[in-house]
Amino acid sequence: MKDERILHISDQGFPDPRIERFSHLENKLGFKSYFCGNISKEQDKLSINDKFIQKYYLKQNAKIHLLLPYSYSSYKKEVKKVIDFVKPDIIQAHNFLSGKVCLDLGVPYIYNDHELWEYQVRSRNMQKHKKFLKKIQRKITDNIFLYNVKKWNKRIIKGALSVIVVSDIPEDYLEWNKQIDIIPNFPTKEEIKLVLINIDSKERIRVLLVNKAVEANTAESLRKTFDVLIPFVKEDKIIVDIFGHFPSFLNTEELNLVDYKGMVSHEELSDNLKNYDLGLMEFPENRRKIGMFKFYSPNRIFLFANAGIVPIIHKDMTFLQRIIPISIVVNEEKELIEHLEEILEKRRDFHLLRQALVVLAKKEIIFDNFLEKLEQIYRNYPGKNMN
Repeated sequence: MKDERILHISDQGFPDPRIERFSHLENKLGFKSYFCGNISKEQDKLSINDKFIQKYYLKQNAKIHLLLPYSYSSYKKEVKKVIDFVKPDIIQAHNFLSGKVCLDLGVPYIYNDHELWEYQVRSRNMQKHKKFLKKIQRKITDNIFLYNVKKWNKRIIKGALSVIVVSDIPEDYLEWNKQIDIIPNFPTKEEIKLVLINIDSKERIRVLLVNKAVEANTAESLRKTFDVLIPFVKEDKIIVDIFGHFPSFLNTEELNLVDYKGMVSHEELSDNLKNYDLGLMEFPENRRKIGMFKFYSPNRIFLFANAGIVPIIHKDMTFLQRIIPISIVVNEEKELIEHLEEILEKRRDFHLLRQALVVLAKKEIIFDNFLEKLEQIYRNYPGKNMN
């Protein structure tokens, strides 16, 4: 396999820790990794230390993602130019658009489906929007995208040489393709080196939120969570820090009670994890209703585990519960009250749990554990030497 070329074609571009992690394993296996996707210089500096030989920037827009004929055809030609230039031995298509392009070009591909777009679009159709025009516009584009996904998703999966997913395999996928492997969004050993661990008896419990709340439904879920947390903050029992998007779901008084750290790089977040005991997640109702929770495999939760941060997860997130058995499982946000009171009362027991979580994570929740599986997937790839 030495010096064979792998081309990753992506819908989303950088930063994307999952794709970068694949480049790390491929480097260990002796491959040369290349990237083709939506890259910008501003975002590139946020990525972890990837192992790509070259990245090819292909600008994407909504018209391309909606498969509008002229825009999509032009984009497909640009991808073909990259394939012809790189002459990859193996192609990995990341998510719907890239899978559709490879299917239409007739090139062999591994389909890495780490967003489950059919679920994503169905949940977006249930989102709440405050502005009427935005609601109508989003409804139209989401309906077009959902139509495309329903029409092509089965064909993309059936047409793939093999499929990689991040969590439990949807039942219909197994009907369409028998070669499906699970490779979750675990951090690499290199990432873990950045994660320091500090498990001590702090005076107050420190709670971390990496805020992804750019949707109304997600913000609504976090609003319920903070209705539980704020009284504990006021009583000086816990400290809450927020990284990521601005927490617009909090009022002015509440913003003064928490510490908003802003947007940070992957490395900066990793360096700060040593300061926290509990990790929050959002539980948007629209995603729960369509059964999306059971497929959740968020990067940040596995990084939390390697720092000894106990995650708070929903009872329907069955995959996460199996991977991280040392966690706080709730059905609704108000159940946090009882768990927080117990943690505050039994701090020593809680710290022992955190230590056990670190031991588990260092052994089991590491991306490098999938090195042999990935080697086997690539060894079985019949479309090599496409030049």
